Amino acid sequence: MTYLSKQLHNSLNLYFELSVMEEKFEQFDLENNSDEMISRYELMLRTNRHSFFDVHEFESIIDYYLFRNQPAKALKVSDLSLDQHPNSIELQLKRASVLYDSGKYIDALRLITGLQKIESSNSDLFILKGNIYLTLDQPDQAVKTFNIALSLDSEDKDETCYAIALSFVQARKYNLSMDFLYLGLEYNPDHAEIMYELAFLYEKEGKMEKSIEYYKKYLEINPFAEDAWYNLGVAYDKLDMSEEAIDAFEYALAVDPEFYSAHYNLANCHMDLERFDKALDCFFQILEVDGQAPEVLTCMGECYEKLNDTETAEKYYRLALDTDCQYPDAWYGLSVLAYNCSNWADSLKFIRKAIKIDKENTEYWFTLARISKKLDMITDAESSYIQAVQIDPYDDEIWLDYATMMYEQGKLNETEKILVDALSCNQKIAELNYRLAALYVELDCNDRAIDFVKKGMECDKTKLHYFYEYYPPQIDITIFDDVINEFYEKLK
Repeated sequence: MTYLSKQLHNSLNLYFELSVMEEKFEQFDLENNSDEMISRYELMLRTNRHSFFDVHEFESIIDYYLFRNQPAKALKVSDLSLDQHPNSIELQLKRASVLYDSGKYIDALRLITGLQKIESSNSDLFILKGNIYLTLDQPDQAVKTFNIALSLDSEDKDETCYAIALSFVQARKYNLSMDFLYLGLEYNPDHAEIMYELAFLYEKEGKMEKSIEYYKKYLEINPFAEDAWYNLGVAYDKLDMSEEAIDAFEYALAVDPEFYSAHYNLANCHMDLERFDKALDCFFQILEVDGQAPEVLTCMGECYEKLNDTETAEKYYRLALDTDCQYPDAWYGLSVLAYNCSNWADSLKFIRKAIKIDKENTEYWFTLARISKKLDMITDAESSYIQAVQIDPYDDEIWLDYATMMYEQGKLNETEKILVDALSCNQKIAELNYRLAALYVELDCNDRAIDFVKKGMECDKTKLHYFYEYYPPQIDITIFDDVINEFYEKLK
């Protein structure tokens, strides 16, 4: 995935995850909370006149206020409900729920403990108690309490497991959540929502193969679930399985042609495969669906840049800046265009604008270093390299470029320090080891050179050519032949 599209990919995945959560939240069923009932209750409060509500009506009114995040009003309803129905177990349990939602966990726990003496077989009571323990960061107690609830539930044990698992997800106790999800599948192997949740959790843990497995199982039951197709595509993309990801995103779009995030990710996959024309087709569809956005226009500029259409690329980068002049990736894109045209002055101007907006971007500082080097501003280039590796010390390309500049300046000791620092964070990068080995040959430190040749071969013996490319040609290195032959002998 290219740099600009990768930034967009990450932000859109987060946006979509939040959107799905919001959509599920909005599915809350408020049919029982009719306008007439709420109006009658609020009229009673305004006129201070008594009005009777049955238990179920009070429960619905409480849910109405809880859903609207008005716990104080829900608590007032609870007070009035128990005045009218003081012996109602349902309303006492509902009060415990209101106390819990109001952050009064100890009061809620105390009330539930009292109710247990009367309703010891009520599974809902133990579900709420388990949630309180979870909120109080007592997961072991929560597990014990949830297991009691499960033992009391003679029917729908799969649904109870699913509800418990979601509580653990909310508390970010993902392993415990998975335990109950798998238990739920034992009760009902075809529970689609459990499969979806397992797929989602495996994705969060970075176990993409397992995530894909469960998204596929879910889609066998719900083949028209565009969000599942989308998430399956994301999982494939994270495994660099771009073709499979494209198929999944296209299925998502077949169900919902205006699926904003699916268009983006489909475009990104085409960019990964260097199918820039197809990526542009996707981006044009996004413009039709959602109008102009700087991130879309910037990605389109990058596509045209890769197609060597510099004029059109510049047009779209500037369109992005017309939409948002503070969008740094568009300035970065203009800088790259100017750099590729050897227009160092403009490239420098544009990259400085990008850095002014985003000072923590490694790629920007690396680009500034390379431009400064082209302008023979070595001190500025060195400062930019240092800034880049401080932000991301694991980018071996920057270290190698930095070392090359210092070597070309004849600063061999400084080059050695750079490569040693680079290897402290990137020990398994073969080229860094070979590069340092070649430098030690030039510094007449053959023992050290031999050590780093060996380390380089242990990392990747196929890249041994880097050692021969870097060592000084005037120096005889036949002494390394025995070391190299010995390494290959051990492999036989």
